Amino acid sequence: MPARQSPPRPCTGPHARDTQRDMHANASGSSDPLDERAALTAHLFGLGFAAVIIVSLSLTLTVLIRWSISA
Repeated sequence: MPARQSPPRPCTGPHARDTQRDMHANASGSSDPLDERAALTAHLFGLGFAAVIIVSLSLTLTVLIRWSISA
């Protein structure tokens, strides 16, 4: 005889409506246009782009400081 499963508890709290909407969307077969993998890829791309910008600005600042000191 299979074990008896308890029914799912209702969602409560500040994000209950979002959670219920997501559960309903997953149950109905529709998926978000930006799934978790795409969101992770977008975040990593953004972090990489930010790192490139920070390094570029710091190198530019270093060159300008050296140029102003030597001039």
